[in-house]
Parts: sequence; C-alpha cells; structure tokens
Amino acid sequence: MFSTLSPWKRFLLIAGIALVGVGLGAVIYFSAGIFSSYGEFRFVHMHHFDSHEPDTSFVRSWMSVQFVSTAYHIPEEYLFRRLNIPMTQRNGLLSFRMLSSQYTFGSGDSLSSLLDKIRASIDFYRRRFPPPYLMHGSGGFPPARQGAFDATHPQHG
Repeated sequence: MFSTLSPWKRFLLIAGIALVGVGLGAVIYFSAGIFSSYGEFRFVHMHHFDSHEPDTSFVRSWMSVQFVSTAYHIPEEYLFRRLNIPMTQRNGLLSFRMLSSQYTFGSGDSLSSLLDKIRASIDFYRRRFPPPYLMHGSGGFPPARQGAFDATHPQHG
C-alpha cells in the first residue's frame, strides 16, 4: 500500500505521522507538569500552608527556593544568601535535590544538610522578622493576644 502512493502523498503521510507524534509528545510532557503541580498544590493544602506560619518540618527535597520563599513568606534573596549559592532564576527553580548535587552544603549527606540549613534559615528569619498578623488578602482578623488592646472590647479601668 505504501509503495503505491506517489512521492508527494508519501511525504504528506510521513509528515502527518511525525506531527501527530510531536503533538502526542507535547501532550505527555505538559500533562506530567500538570500532575506535578497538582501534587504540589495538594501537599500545600494538606499541610495547611495557607496558614501564616507553616511548619518547617514540611520542607521537602522536591521543593525549590522559589516555592519555599512563597510558601513560608521569606524573600528569595535571603535564602540564596543563607545557602551561599548564586541568585539566578535557574537556581530559584531547581529542586533542593538538584541543588544539593550541584553545590556542597556540609559534610556527609549534602541533601539532608541543605534541608536542615533551609529549615534553620526559615526559623531564624521568623524570629528576626515575625510575620504580620494579617497577610495581604487573608480576609481574617488578627489572633487575640493576651494583654493586647482590643478595639471591640475596650478595657475599662
């Protein structure tokens, strides 16, 4: 059947098959990215990253500097400086697993040293610059602090 086609039709058939293959490859590639993003969003929701101070024990090797910066409300510049790695867009998007293979973060297991360093950096930043009670767009009210002035229930002396 294939040999009975004219050269022009044979070319069109091969080009069509190649385009379908490229399109199918693109669908698979972008679908993998979508599933990866879905997994990240699910992780964020399950571990209450929408709260003002998510627990640093949830820092994982698949996360990136950019992800941690956004999730923990910490400037990327600060994290790069604390990790002592160049601040580039590529480094901001690489997972911590990839960063640990490119840079040395201490003796022994470089990945666990890196994750410990990130957790310590987040804790240090939080002690130095406590998060505001109201995050932009949170729509909530600040938590009540003992002894703090409360405009809705004024204290009469």
